[in-house]
Amino acid sequence: MSETLKSVTRYLVLATIGILFHFTYEWSGNNTIVGLFTPTSESVWEHLKLLFFPMLLATIWDALRGNTTTGFLKKRIISIMVGMVVIIVLFYTSMGVSGRIIGWFNIASYLIALLITLILDKVLNIEDNPYSAYTALATFVLFTVAFAVFSFKSPEVGIFYPFPENATYFPIVAEE
Repeated sequence: MSETLKSVTRYLVLATIGILFHFTYEWSGNNTIVGLFTPTSESVWEHLKLLFFPMLLATIWDALRGNTTTGFLKKRIISIMVGMVVIIVLFYTSMGVSGRIIGWFNIASYLIALLITLILDKVLNIEDNPYSAYTALATFVLFTVAFAVFSFKSPEVGIFYPFPENATYFPIVAEE
């Protein structure tokens, strides 16, 4: 199989997993275990799981198959973190520009972020050092724990607030 076909297949598989993850918590009857790894609400934070956990599965798959390169874990976690930032930026930018939540654009944002994540993972050239794999592994664990904890006990911060479907956003304007 050509490298291009492998990359396209990987993208399509991960995109499908992420999209299915969006509905898995509800399909499971709001199972707590499922909610640790899939969105439990319509918050931006919960939607970051759509990128993080499929990429974590891909990371485990690659490691088990020996598909690793120098700085593999470090490249992967950096790529995932950039992808999550892309999701956040695109969501809040689209909401700020349009004044509402646009469902199809949120899906497109996820697909764009996944594409950027996979491209970065492919093109980043990071030198390994004795601690980079440990740091990357610790970051994976930290995010996994944070997603688990904040799924059911989130701080009172905007990124954790669930947005209702078809919500409209009206910025607060100071009265003169």
